[in-house]
Amino acid sequence: MLDRTEWQRRWRKADTFVIDLDGTLLDTLGDLQAACNHAMAVFALPPRTRDDIRRFIGDGIRKLLERALPDSADLHPEEFSQLESAFHTYYREHLWDCTRIYPGVPEVLTALQSRGAKLAVLTNKPQAAAEALCRHFFAGTFVEVIGQEEGRAKKPDPAELLALLERLDSSPGRTILLGDSEVDMITAGNAGVTAAGAAWGFRSREVLETNGADGILTQAGEILALL
Repeated sequence: MLDRTEWQRRWRKADTFVIDLDGTLLDTLGDLQAACNHAMAVFALPPRTRDDIRRFIGDGIRKLLERALPDSADLHPEEFSQLESAFHTYYREHLWDCTRIYPGVPEVLTALQSRGAKLAVLTNKPQAAAEALCRHFFAGTFVEVIGQEEGRAKKPDPAELLALLERLDSSPGRTILLGDSEVDMITAGNAGVTAAGAAWGFRSREVLETNGADGILTQAGEILALL
């Protein structure tokens, strides 16, 4: 963890901010839970709680569903594909039934834009869903929205982040990655960018610290004092 002076210096120096989506910009737990439980019901499997989904999320939808399956479940690969399909079909139609922007996020994004900062989203969420959510909640805010597609590296692999910085003519030393999970902190470390932990999201402060956060924010509004 950085001391306060260095932490603030990095925020004031940065011109590129790469931000996670689920648990950082948006509270998506309710809609993810509903989609997961819809898929579980197709196979007469028990539903999962909100806290379950909070623990399972972060490594993409396939991993979420793998973690959601009870130990007693014995799905063949074709059945698991059907489970995934049921999830995605439901989720596409219910992307923002319950999803909400976290308090303070709009003000922070406005402040960063007023500085001329480059803003992008990097998420392990499927590309189509990530784009749809960003259009709905943050139209015109991000220069790029990078989600998961076939053949694309997934966080914590830094490949997509580093390629993004090259496209934006930025550098790791001028970039902050803001995210709420260990996956985000490890991604930042792997890419050599500053790791900012969003403790208002799906993981605890301890998880963020343990996995390499350079600093922790309890709520989004705290960022305004760092700029």
